[in-house]
Amino acid sequence: MSGFFDRLQKEIDKTRADSGMRPVDLLTLSAPQRRIMRLLLREVQLTYPEITTAVSNLPDDQQLTAVELDKNLIQLTQDGWLIRMGQDTLSTYRVNLSHKPGSQVGSGMWGALNKRLKEQKDNRTK
Repeated sequence: MSGFFDRLQKEIDKTRADSGMRPVDLLTLSAPQRRIMRLLLREVQLTYPEITTAVSNLPDDQQLTAVELDKNLIQLTQDGWLIRMGQDTLSTYRVNLSHKPGSQVGSGMWGALNKRLKEQKDNRTK
């Protein structure tokens, strides 16, 4: 059984090594989302009013309306790029540095484990 756990540990270690945000991952985002991420990467965290101020200080061709900003903040949070603490104008945002877009961290591992356990159970009943 130790062989199984060794393989499982290797898979966990590989998943951890693959996780994490890389600069190239930002290229998968839309231009407004990249602007927001760059603003937040420069700071540890920003409140919603600080983000709106920072966006209003961008060049005219890069500024976002309040609706666009809100929409993009919601999308970035839902996609796991940002971590939001608080609500409404009291919200504070920070970049989720452990995020990797499209990553299903752990789900493959648990699926493999469940499959392996089912196979072992089936082999015992034969």
